[in-house]
Amino acid sequence: MINYVESHGKRGAVKRPPLERDAAALYGVMTELLRVYQFRDRDRVGYHGLTITQCYVLDVLIRRGSLTLNELAAAMCLDKSTLSRVVDGLERKHAVKRTSNPADDGRP
Repeated sequence: MINYVESHGKRGAVKRPPLERDAAALYGVMTELLRVYQFRDRDRVGYHGLTITQCYVLDVLIRRGSLTLNELAAAMCLDKSTLSRVVDGLERKHAVKRTSNPADDGRP
């Protein structure tokens, strides 16, 4: 569980106003709850043979356009390795096509 309570009483510690601190804590908890809720059925097959997670990936790609795997993983709040498997499944279904990143040219 994430600890959202700031330490108090330390010298030099910056104290947030109570409302701002509470709002930040609520945002963090709600974000985590939403992530868990959304991905609880991520392997369940939805429409057109796609999993729930695959549908979310397609939604992000439609809204944002081409993304690197790292950018997509960050947007989905998933590990790169987990997202790579999701994208592999989408490739097998011909829903997405991976391309090389021009920024990676010349890297070992």
